[in-house]
Parts: sequence; structure tokens; C-alpha cells
Amino acid sequence: SDSDTPEENLALTLVNAPSWMSVDGKKVYGIPTVGSEGQYKLKIRVSDGEHSSVKESYILIENNEAN
Repeated sequence: SDSDTPEENLALTLVNAPSWMSVDGKKVYGIPTVGSEGQYKLKIRVSDGEHSSVKESYILIENNEAN
């Protein structure tokens, strides 16, 4: 983490994510559409306006319907 920048001065942006994901302030959220099961690569950029860092991760969406 960037210890010299207050959290309120950091901005999040999605660099690479499924179309149903978005950022609202400091929260990344999304509601997968039906049939979106699978693994997705996710890249998030955190910036203080001068410096930035990108984190890559993966999310797994599974079908959670009761049979």
C-alpha cells in the first residue's frame, strides 16, 4: 500500500474487467449476467494522481442455481 497518501486521495479504475463490472468510489462491483460462468482476468489501477500501480487478479463465476 501507499502509506504516504490518504485513502480518500486514491482513485481506482478498471484496466481490464468483464463488461458487467464497474467502480464506484473505492468499491469494485458487478452483477454477472446469466450464462457468465467462467474465469475472468481483472486488472485494477490505483492512482494518487502522480503515481499509479496496477494489480492483476482473477475471479471465478459459478452457476449457483438450486437444482
